[in-house]
Amino acid sequence: MGTTDIDDILNQAKALSAELDSMPPDDPGRLRIEKRQMRLREKALELSLERRHPVSIDNEIAMLEARLEKISEMLISKGYNEKHLGTTVQDPGAYSSTINYMIAAEHAEEVRQIDARLNELRAVQADEERDPQS
Repeated sequence: MGTTDIDDILNQAKALSAELDSMPPDDPGRLRIEKRQMRLREKALELSLERRHPVSIDNEIAMLEARLEKISEMLISKGYNEKHLGTTVQDPGAYSSTINYMIAAEHAEEVRQIDARLNELRAVQADEERDPQS
């Protein structure tokens, strides 16, 4: 795939945008054009990811892994009593589990997005390792 592929995608996207601009908002044909526009965006993202420098991909992976680590550092780990003595009348784990649940819930979407992005980047990285000539 060469530069012309990216240029073609850009020209097609511009043409679709112009077509959408000229259509009334309630036109039934808008949905078909919007779907085509989304497919072009996905193809452009795929092309751009394939052409990234391997060091850039490594850097983004490291940054995303660091963010996941920061999120997990927010969680309250078990203290000495919880680890070694079990639960007692004064159970600090009862408080930390609620807090940990709230932290996990607050960051669930971000963690999901990071995991998805890491999977994409690692797939590209694995492809590059298999075929370094591309």
